[in-house]
Amino acid sequence: MLHATPVGKRVAIVVERARPLELAEVVCHTLGLSPRERQIVALVVRGRSTKEIASGLFISEWTVQDHLKSVFAKSGVSTRQELVAALFFGFWAPHHEQRRTPSARGHYLRRPC
Repeated sequence: MLHATPVGKRVAIVVERARPLELAEVVCHTLGLSPRERQIVALVVRGRSTKEIASGLFISEWTVQDHLKSVFAKSGVSTRQELVAALFFGFWAPHHEQRRTPSARGHYLRRPC
């Protein structure tokens, strides 16, 4: 991760290892999840129930479930547990194991076979 901040007339840049949650956000973006789907995934990762998610986002529990179905289809998983595991391990570990090089933005352009 790169962070920049102005310091007088110069800019200080800090380079640090990306944390798992930051990497998960990149994976969600790469999967083409909508902003609402990404919000729901962020809450799922934090262990929120369907009822808690619905209440916090002011939507129905049915709508939460519909978004989750879409997320599952886009990510190739079928449960919340599989989704969390895929976000934190499944999407970049296979690339790393196959010694693939990420793009200039740090993304792998396709999932390994």
